[in-house]
Amino acid sequence: MRNMLMLVLALVSASALAETGYVSDRLLAPLRWAQGEAAPLVKQLEAGTPVEVLERAGAFVRVKDKQGAEGWLEARQVSGEAPARAQLARANDELKQLRGQVAAADAELKKARAALAEESAKAKSLEAKAAASVEPPVVAASAPTVSTAGPPDGATASAETGGYWRWVLGAFAMLGVGFVAGILWLRESIKRRSGGMYIRI
Repeated sequence: MRNMLMLVLALVSASALAETGYVSDRLLAPLRWAQGEAAPLVKQLEAGTPVEVLERAGAFVRVKDKQGAEGWLEARQVSGEAPARAQLARANDELKQLRGQVAAADAELKKARAALAEESAKAKSLEAKAAASVEPPVVAASAPTVSTAGPPDGATASAETGGYWRWVLGAFAMLGVGFVAGILWLRESIKRRSGGMYIRI
């Protein structure tokens, strides 16, 4: 029992002394005036710093950074690809840009859908108005039905013919009256000229 207690206390004290640590990728590369580790130091370059390679000489390369500082680095410290940290930062920037583009596209899509819904509502309203203007009026069932049909074709023809003959007979009657009146006037005129005597011809 005592041994067990000692073991538990040892484990607890060991876990209390342990710390959590992380390995940093913030490395520095010495830029020197000449080749070799004994050459004077120009400056320290952080990992991921872009440099222009001017010359290669065995295990060393002569480089120039963006500030114009020139010097020698070990060839193994210069890579053709950006370190993972720089690539991750670039990928994060691209991701932010893509998210912004997706958000803008979503906004445009919402606007287009709203415009489409509005146009669809207008089209339905116009269709309803057109349908209402074409439908015949509804007649109530209790209203009496009045026949508006005209006379049959035969009756119309006979009515038109009867009207024509009336005009013809009226014209002949007027001619007859005029003829009789003319004869009477002629007789009276001759009677006056002859001194009141009527001479038969």
